[in-house]
Amino acid sequence: MNLPPREAAEFAHRGNPQLLRHVRENRPRPRAGNLDDWFEIEGPRLRSIAAVSLIAATQDRAGARAVIERFATRAFRGRAPASEFLDRLVSLFESRRSLGDSFADALKEP
Repeated sequence: MNLPPREAAEFAHRGNPQLLRHVRENRPRPRAGNLDDWFEIEGPRLRSIAAVSLIAATQDRAGARAVIERFATRAFRGRAPASEFLDRLVSLFESRRSLGDSFADALKEP
C-alpha cells in the first residue's frame, strides 16, 4: 500500500493494520546528529482580560441591547453579532424583566 504519510496517519487510527504498518515504516526518522528528544512551543501570551461592563446609559431595552452587543462583540472576538441574534438575547432579557428581575440580574440570567 502506497499512501502519503499524512493520509496514512489520518486513517491509521481506524484499526487498519496495513495502514498502521505503513505509518510505522514511513514515519520520519531522526537525522544523524539530531539528539533532541522533544521540543516545546509557547503560545501567545494572553492579554489581560477585562470584564464587560453591565453599566448602561438607560435601564431599558436600548440600554440592555447596548450592553448585550458589547458583550457579544467581545465573545465573538471583535466581530459584530447579527441583528437577529441580538434580538433573541434582548427578548430573553425582557422576559426576565417581566418576571421581576433587576436590570443586572436580567442581563446575567437567561
